[in-house]
Amino acid sequence: MAYCPLAQAGRLRENLLNHPAVVEVAQEINGTPYQVLLLFLLAQSNVYPIPKSSNPDNMASNLEVLEMTLSAEHLAYLEQHFPAPTYKMPLDIE
Repeated sequence: MAYCPLAQAGRLRENLLNHPAVVEVAQEINGTPYQVLLLFLLAQSNVYPIPKSSNPDNMASNLEVLEMTLSAEHLAYLEQHFPAPTYKMPLDIE
């Protein structure tokens, strides 16, 4: 399960949302950086992201990803920029 899958609580948030690869893919699929990150997580095997939101607009945006897809090229591009860690990492919840 992905805890804070969109870095809602941590210092990574701005780095993820403004990362050039995420922004580029978001523009190409006519989506938002949040949607790209959620799609990327949904494409990972054995990862179950559960993004929390109490904002109805954000909930709707999260649900829109069910109608969206990332191409194999997009996934490979994002994987290149965000490879899976090879060691245990602490949660970034500061």
